[in-house]
Amino acid sequence: MTPHAKRETNSATGKDPWARFGWLMAVIWLVFLVYPVIALLRSEAPPAWVIVGWVALVAFIVLYVTGFMHGMRGGGGLGRTPSTRQWITFAALILCALLSVPAEGGSALSFLPFVMSFASYGLTRAWHWITTIAAVVVTALCVFLLPGGMSYMSILAIVALLGVVNTVSTWLILRSAEAERLGLELATSEGREAVARDVHDLIGHSLTVVGLKAQLVRRLMDSDPERAKAELADIERLTAE
Repeated sequence: MTPHAKRETNSATGKDPWARFGWLMAVIWLVFLVYPVIALLRSEAPPAWVIVGWVALVAFIVLYVTGFMHGMRGGGGLGRTPSTRQWITFAALILCALLSVPAEGGSALSFLPFVMSFASYGLTRAWHWITTIAAVVVTALCVFLLPGGMSYMSILAIVALLGVVNTVSTWLILRSAEAERLGLELATSEGREAVARDVHDLIGHSLTVVGLKAQLVRRLMDSDPERAKAELADIERLTAE
């Protein structure tokens, strides 16, 4: 059984602690969304956009937590093929972040670390790199090109640091899973070799007995036909087994 299959089995039986309590990790990190909350409270945008901002923020939180839980319970990511739901959730997270820009301005950049982490742990390795590079570039452009953009320098530092952390941690997780898979394959291979040796020894012994009985039958054909028939019956039984 592969590590992925074991994880799915444990998840189904409720024995996988990640599947049961992994959502706590997603919830803890939501504390960093305090910056969009403050931005919405201080926003001078039209009321309609502020309402859209609040709705987008709440939707983002729900999508992020449920998507994180779905991924931990076998939805994909970290070497596993992402489910359709994971891709839809990823697109919806980006949409929510974009809808919050009119009301929050540059503070909407605070959504990027969550989008990056979701791509790193819930999607493919290629999308980890695409999302990480895009997040760094977008944040850097906002910092250096927008008026007052230097106030978001801390977000740029967080995005860059998180890109490194996600890259290293996901690489280590994938390497660990690969090592576990190879270990299971090695154990399975050794088990098969042991069975093959036992079967080989058994067949070899059986063929030796059949050979001896065949020689005995040849000698008894003329002198003791009944005994020869009995030996032939034993040979037939052994070959059937």
